[in-house]
Amino acid sequence: MKNIDNEVFLSKIGQRINNGDFDDRFVIPFMTRKLFYTSLKGRIAKKLSTSGTPILSDEEVDDCMEETKETAANIMAVYMKSGFVARTEEGFHFTEKIYAAIKAAYNESEEEHVL
Repeated sequence: MKNIDNEVFLSKIGQRINNGDFDDRFVIPFMTRKLFYTSLKGRIAKKLSTSGTPILSDEEVDDCMEETKETAANIMAVYMKSGFVARTEEGFHFTEKIYAAIKAAYNESEEEHVL
């Protein structure tokens, strides 16, 4: 029964996320719907592992949003320290360094698959 409740709750909250019901709370770069949904799924899995109910309270959903914000902030900090993201008067932008890293990684993966 709890597995069914779990799927129903995840489906309903997933619809709300996809409808943009939480978008106004995504206030920093790298906060995404997928990251938020993953946090919710993790919280539900933890509750189920302790024989709890798979439904999250509003406070638990808020906690997941805070966790999403913290994770996004940590991602942003790593990107900034690595020189992949820079802050300007217009806001944040990706630097040439990240494009070069992506290009290098892509070229390496292509070389690995060449026969």
